[in-house]
Amino acid sequence: MASATQTDSRPADTPQPSRRTRLWLFVRHQLWSFLELFALTGFVVAQPLLDVIGRSPDFLLFRQADARDIALLAVTITLLPPLVLWGLEAVAGLAGRRVQRLFHLTLVAGLLGLLGLEVAKKTTPLRGSALVVVGVLVGLGAGALYAKGSAFRLWLRYASPAPLVFLLVSGRHQPAPPSRPARRRAPTRHRSSSSCWTSFRRGRSSTIGAASTGACTRTSPGWPPVRPGTATPPGWPA
Repeated sequence: MASATQTDSRPADTPQPSRRTRLWLFVRHQLWSFLELFALTGFVVAQPLLDVIGRSPDFLLFRQADARDIALLAVTITLLPPLVLWGLEAVAGLAGRRVQRLFHLTLVAGLLGLLGLEVAKKTTPLRGSALVVVGVLVGLGAGALYAKGSAFRLWLRYASPAPLVFLLVSGRHQPAPPSRPARRRAPTRHRSSSSCWTSFRRGRSSTIGAASTGACTRTSPGWPPVRPGTATPPGWPA
């Protein structure tokens, strides 16, 4: 009896996770949340917008967008929506871990509802309120699957590279920016030997006159020969 009493009075040894372990668990949870939002926004936001931009090149040509502008627009469409939602979820996490999980579940259900609405719009003749009802039902059902089943969450994490695939595919099909026509160089006018010699004699002491002999050469007929061993006169063409 005494030994049993002593055994019951001992505190239970429950090892507490270290600070590094808790930090790693927090970072991993935030990373999984971002990847899930990244995958869903890729299907709901990025892919439709990139498809619209790829089918309407006149908009980019009218804005005179070059390759850098097109790439920046595509990257912004792909990364900005999940970053904004992830930031809002982080702000909600300041109120507690439970509030953050509930907010994340709401975002996932809403995005899945929008995805179901888009799929139903393309595959069924439903329109108007009937289409909205379908989206709401899909969002509620998918949200319940996400909350209860780990397989659905694992599928979302595996689908996280899909937005990058959409970005690469859209980059290959973007229209090339209009090329500017090359400027044509004016043909050089060859001057006669008499005008070359006259320009040389007038331009020996004038910069403008010397520059005017640029179209003349030493091999032009009519130029007086240079004696061997003498320096080339100033203004003499090369």
